[in-house]
Amino acid sequence: MSIFIEQLAQDLMILGQAERAFLAHRLLDSLEDDADETVQLAWQQEISQRRQDLQSGLVNCTPVDEVITQLRGILRHARSHSPQG
Repeated sequence: MSIFIEQLAQDLMILGQAERAFLAHRLLDSLEDDADETVQLAWQQEISQRRQDLQSGLVNCTPVDEVITQLRGILRHARSHSPQG
């Protein structure tokens, strides 16, 4: 770190807890903006890949009602075979 940043950090320690928390929150938000853009780009790439996989027939969709029915069956089976039954 530069001497300027170290001095700034030291000088800011005279602020009250609420002011330091506010400043810390603002600084963290500024970092998250960059992360949000990276995450957004990653999701866009993932969505494009999934769309391509669906369109090419590489993967198939299962209707949500079928998935829920299957999950309920799995849960019912797990509960009936648990020690607490």
